[in-house]
Order: sequence, then C-alpha cells, then structure tokens
Amino acid sequence: KVGISPWEIRYRNAIRPGQTLPNGQIVDDSTGLVETLEAVKEQFESAKYAGIACAVKNAGVGVGIPDTGRVRLYVKDGKLEIHAGASCIGQGLGTVLVQIVCEATGLPREQVVYMPANTYDSPDSGTTSGSRQTLITGEAVRMAAVDLKRDLDEAGGDLSKLEGKEYFAEFFDPTDKLGADVPFPKSHVAYGFAAHVVVLDDEGRVKEVYAAHDSGKVVNPTSIQGQIEGGVLMGMGYALTEHFPLEDCVPQVKYGTLGLLHSTQIPDIHAIYVEKDELLPFAYGSKGIGEISAIPTAPAVEGAYYAMDHKFRNTLPLEDTWYSRKH
Repeated sequence: KVGISPWEIRYRNAIRPGQTLPNGQIVDDSTGLVETLEAVKEQFESAKYAGIACAVKNAGVGVGIPDTGRVRLYVKDGKLEIHAGASCIGQGLGTVLVQIVCEATGLPREQVVYMPANTYDSPDSGTTSGSRQTLITGEAVRMAAVDLKRDLDEAGGDLSKLEGKEYFAEFFDPTDKLGADVPFPKSHVAYGFAAHVVVLDDEGRVKEVYAAHDSGKVVNPTSIQGQIEGGVLMGMGYALTEHFPLEDCVPQVKYGTLGLLHSTQIPDIHAIYVEKDELLPFAYGSKGIGEISAIPTAPAVEGAYYAMDHKFRNTLPLEDTWYSRKH
C-alpha cells in the first residue's frame, strides 16, 4: 500500500500477546516478535537503502513426536558431573548446562564438570535438531539441580557430604500431532522470533546488519552473539554469493569454489537481544537459538536492493548485485 513502509506493514501484522491464531491457539505474553521489530525500527527508517524481514522458529521437535530431555548429575571426588546425551553442534551446550546448574545450586564454577556425551552413562536427550537442547535438556538439568540443592542445603553447602549420590531428571512437555482434533492444538513447546535489517552503502555492498532476536532468557551472551553472527553470514552467502549446482544429485563445485564469503566481505553485525519480563517457565526462560539466526537475512538483503533500484530479484543467489559483478 502506498505510503506505508515495509516496517509498518510487518509491525501491523506482527503476532502479539493475547492474539488468537487461525488454529485457535492464543499467543502468550512471552511472545516477542513485536519487540524485535521495535528494536530495529530506528535503524531501518534512518537508512538510505534498507530491507527488513521477520522470522519465527520452533523450539523442540514438537508436533506430537516424543521430545524428551534427560540428565544425570553425579557427585564424584567433591565435584558435580553433568551427564546428558545431548550433542553440541556449536551452540555451546556444555557451558549453558553448567551455567544452569550453578544458577540452581549456587555451586562455584570450578565444582561443576560437564562430561562429554556418550552412550555408556549419558541418558538419551534426543536430537539436537529444532534448536531444542538449551530448552529441553536445560530444563531437565534445572529440575535435577533443584533436587540436588535440597540435599546440599541439608549438608550445609558441603558437596563432599553427597559423595556418590545421583540425581536424575526427565523433562517432557507434550505437544499435539499435526491435524490433531483438539480445540487448541499445541504444536511446539516454544517459539523464537527475529527481525533483521540489512543496510546497503551507495555502491550496493552490505554495510550493516541489525539482527534482533527474542530467544527468551539469554543464558550466555557470548554464545548467542556467535550464533547470530554466524547465521547472518550464512544468510548473506545464501542470498549473494553461494551457488551449489547439482547434476543427477552430484555436486558440480568444490568447497573452495562454492562462493563462501571472504573475511573482507563481512559487514558490521549488530546482535540485539530481546528479553521480556514475561518468560517461559522452563530452563529459566531460555528458548535457544540456531536456524532462526540465518532465516531473515536473505529476504532482508533482497528488500534492501529493492529499496535501492526498485527491481525485484527472485533467484538465488540474487542477480545484478555488487557481489555478482566483476570489480
């Protein structure tokens, strides 16, 4: 509509607390999509050439599939070991679980040890897909740590008095399968939200990216910043430089010629964390972050180029950009 900016369109259509979705599910107060838009409003409206895009991403596998987190805490040699069969694929899961234990128990960091996951003594915590481990296994760790805290208080805070004791917890929050015949189906345990703004310079290079994310409680700021920066670069490569042709399902390029961005092409990336006062009751309110950090970047890049020359680009990588021309 003439006279309404892309930011205003997204703001008017954003999911808000109290809103009833088409499936009948009511959005609760932990939903932060509006807040992510508000966090990048000034940057979007003040830029000469900018694009904006939003994203929503589920936490957990959901849709009725068993989605369980499990942990075993074991006191050994005066220290507390964390055993969980939860794989880390870059999100710093071990650090997050240690932080949750320290928060729940008051134990110092040097007394808590994260043990690498294995099939011998680590209880199964499911896949690491769906950005689920921080929330699902994190809540199991919190539950077990609360049980430990009770005994620790009775022991006067002396962990060595609990030598050999184990604390097991399992967290499972059921969801409804797709097409479930229920009035208010619940597809996933939680959702994360994001709004990205991409700003171009006068030559058409990506100058800055503002990435606002509602991931619930930020457990580890360093880790989430790395996740957002990495996701933004993946989205930029997807939008601008990467080409992965296949013939009969066989890749026709090598890693070195895939078109990955060079270090000199990385723009200023501003990671913005939206933390609401109203948080989920699990894992201290954390919802995790992963795939969503890459999702809004490519459409925001396209929008920025449209703001520059008013040409729609509907192929990937985008055509006729600064990155596709020879310099």
